[in-house]
Amino acid sequence: MKLTTMILGGASAVLVAACGGGDDVPAVDVEACQHLQGGPFQALTAGAVRDSSAPGIDDDHVAYQVTLPARGGGQGGFVFFGAAVAGDYVLFLDGDVDVEVTDSAGATVAPSATATSSAACGEVRRRLTVPMELGTYFLDLSSAATEVTAVIEPATPPGGE
Repeated sequence: MKLTTMILGGASAVLVAACGGGDDVPAVDVEACQHLQGGPFQALTAGAVRDSSAPGIDDDHVAYQVTLPARGGGQGGFVFFGAAVAGDYVLFLDGDVDVEVTDSAGATVAPSATATSSAACGEVRRRLTVPMELGTYFLDLSSAATEVTAVIEPATPPGGE
């Protein structure tokens, strides 16, 4: 019985380490990197205008491969995100992308934090923490690249981990 407990206890420790339970890397970064690296992936094309015709992304453990149409000498377009609860959301992108977030009324929402990398993985090239109330937000993505992969996660997972 003691041997079983030790084996199970050791396995639990390995699982905690694999899930990014360390203090150095936020769990949300580890989660996003898992999706940027291994999916599941969903392809979509960003909309040309900031309205209900823009495709949606969600905080549903999916990496969205967003094709950016030609726009003004570069690439760009709109996607929307529906915040189901108020709080901070973290947007992870795998490319050099300029992002402007606006609410449904068109007001710009400034990120509370930005970064150009994550200690969790090399895929993260842009990381924005955005405070959101319940509602719809539009993300205006601009880049020289024709495609970018995006993952959005609540900064604090459900259950307050």
